[in-house]
Amino acid sequence: MIIKEKIIRRLNEGFGFSIPLDATWVTHQKSFVDCGGFSWYFDDIRLSYLVGACVSATECLRYKKWAICLSSGEIFEFAESERKYYEDNGYLIEGSLSD
Repeated sequence: MIIKEKIIRRLNEGFGFSIPLDATWVTHQKSFVDCGGFSWYFDDIRLSYLVGACVSATECLRYKKWAICLSSGEIFEFAESERKYYEDNGYLIEGSLSD
């Protein structure tokens, strides 16, 4: 399974998304000067949300659990010690649909 498919499967299963496997996936090569943009994200008219990360997709897949900021769509590594912060600030937490 390619990295894009692994990302889609994890988002769909862990957050209840319905991202199709053929969704447009934009990746960027890191440059010497990082402007702070996403390393990768889904840019597809069929999706009503933006989701991606500033770290590589490979690194993101290494995270044990994800938290997604609803305002930016950025994926972060979830830390249990920060759960209250995530909940108070409108983050989605991976697997919370089944909690």
